[in-house]
Amino acid sequence: MVWLDVDGMPGMCDVEVKNVESLEDGDMMELQVGHKEEERVLITKYKGELHAIRAFCSLCEAPLAHGVLFDDKVLCPHGAGFSITSGALERAPARDGVPYYKVHDMNGKKYVRVPCKMEKR
Repeated sequence: MVWLDVDGMPGMCDVEVKNVESLEDGDMMELQVGHKEEERVLITKYKGELHAIRAFCSLCEAPLAHGVLFDDKVLCPHGAGFSITSGALERAPARDGVPYYKVHDMNGKKYVRVPCKMEKR
């Protein structure tokens, strides 16, 4: 895991997304972005673009990677749905969306920008 402090954005870090070349449209993978178990994001590829949201359901903390990716939504194992392009809630029973994180290019590599200290919701 490579952390880079973001100039001009205190408290934010860029974490390199490794193995992006192996992701195909419709794929998803978890990325550890901190030292704690809950400091993970879900990386998805949709229409050729990478997206990152918090890796856990806002209702029951279930890992979203254990759910199903359907078009631009991920359904948690308990049925709650979240947009992979914004983190917005798409389907109950959850009542809140999940954080969305920007994925960007830098020096030919992909990075996700996250808070250096992610908090459990």
